[in-house]
Amino acid sequence: MKKLFTVLLLMGIFFLANNVLAQTLYPPDQATIAWDATTTLSNGNAIPVGDTVQYEIYLSNDGLTGTSVGTTSLLQYTLTFTGEGIFFVGVSARRIPSGTILANCNDQTCPISGVTWSNSTDIAAVPVPFGFINYLAPKSITGLRKP
Repeated sequence: MKKLFTVLLLMGIFFLANNVLAQTLYPPDQATIAWDATTTLSNGNAIPVGDTVQYEIYLSNDGLTGTSVGTTSLLQYTLTFTGEGIFFVGVSARRIPSGTILANCNDQTCPISGVTWSNSTDIAAVPVPFGFINYLAPKSITGLRKP
């Protein structure tokens, strides 16, 4: 029974290590991410001249669903981590047709792509999967003395 428990424990550790080590985790308070410009529509045609693309940035603890943390029309974004944990970042692209006022956009008038997550195994989308780890250090000790 003890050997079975040891084998199962080692298998569990190996499984978890493989899943966690599949991406690199960076320890920041802030981090900048970057991506390539979206230049084509979902059908492969070029985005029409005059249309613009805006990017939505998301943070997630699981790399599957997340919370929007900002938007930009640039090809990079600086994240500030306010909570503790392991985080993955996602980015989606929104097409804003020429003449459309951003405030009037909805999912039909300004369609949005799916989210690409930083822990994706699609090497074309994310050549090297990554995430961020943010845990605060404990406060320095007090009362140091020689007893």
